[in-house]
Amino acid sequence: MPPSEPVVYLRGEFIPANDASISIFDLSVVQGVTVTDQLRTFHHQPFRISDHMERFFRSCQYARIIPPLSLQKTIQATEQLIKHNAALLTPEQDLGVVLFVSPG
Repeated sequence: MPPSEPVVYLRGEFIPANDASISIFDLSVVQGVTVTDQLRTFHHQPFRISDHMERFFRSCQYARIIPPLSLQKTIQATEQLIKHNAALLTPEQDLGVVLFVSPG
C-alpha cells in the first residue's frame, strides 16, 4: 500500500484507517471486553516495543484472550505499521500506536 494515507492493522491485514470498523456486536462494544496498550515512537522508532508487547501479551493471558498473532508477528506488524505511517510525517512528528484486542 503506497504511503498516501494512514493505515491500521485489522483482522490480519493493513487497511486505510478511514475504512476500519468493528461490528457493534463485537464483545469490545457489547461488554467492554478488551486488552489495550499504547506505545509511541521517538524519531519514528518504536520506544521499548518489546516491553510493551510482553506486557500486552501478559494482559491477554490474564484476560484469557488469545491474540490473533504470535508475539514476534505482532512486533513485525507493528513495525511495518510504524514504517508506513511514519512516512506520512515530518521528521519532528511521532506516532502513538494503540494495541487493541477483543475476544470477538
